[in-house]
Amino acid sequence: MLSRAALSRKLDQQDNDYVLSGELALLNTLEGVHVSDASLKEIAVAQRHDADLQQMIDDIRHGWPTIRKQCPNALKHCWTFRDELVQHQGIIMKDPKLLVPALMRHKMLEKIHYRHVGADSCLRKAPDVLF
Repeated sequence: MLSRAALSRKLDQQDNDYVLSGELALLNTLEGVHVSDASLKEIAVAQRHDADLQQMIDDIRHGWPTIRKQCPNALKHCWTFRDELVQHQGIIMKDPKLLVPALMRHKMLEKIHYRHVGADSCLRKAPDVLF
């Protein structure tokens, strides 16, 4: 059984191989996300260019600090749900939701509103896909 619980120690190469094989066994998480391939690529690129998110990716891959005080200030707000964060195909996700970098949030909201399905519908659907 796979767990998303935060690791209490750093991964070594053998652990890393096990984690990677477990990831390969998962269904393609991104298939259930209703975002265009172009937007997925754009989010992945934006995440790669965000220094705080690069630190988050490193923590997801290699283990978070053992105590919150050791966590970088920019990531302390993630401490309570760190075990829910995963990186899949270059994109940070929480559950089936994409983590949208701060610089892209306005653009993604514009894309959600573009279909003119009404404010209530947009507000209901956005949390299902975006984090």
